[in-house]
Amino acid sequence: MFIQYLVFVESFQIIPLLSQEETLLKKFNPAIILCTLVWMGLIFFFSMQSSIQSSSQSMSIVEFLQLILPLKNIDFLHFIIRKMAHAFEYFVLGILAYHCKKEKSEKWAGIVLLICFLYACSDEFHQCFIPLRNPSVYDVILDGISSLIGIVLCHKILKF
Repeated sequence: MFIQYLVFVESFQIIPLLSQEETLLKKFNPAIILCTLVWMGLIFFFSMQSSIQSSSQSMSIVEFLQLILPLKNIDFLHFIIRKMAHAFEYFVLGILAYHCKKEKSEKWAGIVLLICFLYACSDEFHQCFIPLRNPSVYDVILDGISSLIGIVLCHKILKF
């Protein structure tokens, strides 16, 4: 009698767990979630670099561009490259995060934008603890707008 009761209890508990997992797998795409988390890790990695490391990476791009398009104001070009890197990171994050859920909606787009914005805030806060790095509200705004553009493009393309 006790063994029959134990088997019944175990089977009763397993069935709801399986149905919850199946429901989550129907709603979300695990591969895209993994890609999104890896991308967020990459953003975190770049955020951990000191300003010297970060500047040398973007300056190498500036030096390459100088070979193609000789410009007089290298500092301005360096600034643009750094901001474009921020924009690209969060544009891609918005696209990836939007595709985590299989069924898209405007509500989901809003949730994704909030997630991207909060991640941008945490990224800038994280820079408070990195030597020679300074957080910037303007970077959070740029990151949020870049995420928004990625999300809106995906949402509009999928509706088209």
